[in-house]
Amino acid sequence: MTSPPIGAAINWPNPSVSVAVRRLTLHLGIERNGDEPLGGIENIRHEPEQETDFDALIAAANEASTFLKALGHDGRLMILCYLMSGPKSVTELENLLSSRQAVVSQQLARLRHEGLVSARRDGQTIFYSILDPKVVDLLTVLKKLFGTDC
Repeated sequence: MTSPPIGAAINWPNPSVSVAVRRLTLHLGIERNGDEPLGGIENIRHEPEQETDFDALIAAANEASTFLKALGHDGRLMILCYLMSGPKSVTELENLLSSRQAVVSQQLARLRHEGLVSARRDGQTIFYSILDPKVVDLLTVLKKLFGTDC
C-alpha cells in the first residue's frame, strides 16, 4: 500500500486530525494545485523562522505564570507589601502579620526560592528585603487597582 502524497486529502476518523494535518501542510508551505501536490520538499516555502517568536512567548508566559503564582498567596503578598517600606526581620514580619514564625518562614522561603526577596544575616537576626524590581512594579499597580496602601 502506498501512502498518499503530502497534503493530499485524507479522511481521518477524527475530524480534528484532518484539520491538524491541513494546518500543518499550510504551515509547511506545501502548495496544492487542484488535487495534485506540487512536489516534494523542494516546494516547501522557506520563510523567516517564527518558532523563535512563539518559543519566546511561551518562555515569557511561563515566567509570568511562575511570578504570579509566587504572589498568589495572601500571606506572601502581605509580606511583600511590608517589605516595600524597607528590610524587615522575621520577628518584625511575625508581629506585623500576627502570624507564627513557622508560617512566616515558610512563606519567606518560597519568596526566596523564586528570587523575589533576599536575606541578610546580622548576628542571629535575618533581615529580608525585596530583590526583584518587578515586585515593586506589580505592587504599585495593585495599589492603584485596589486603592490600598501596603
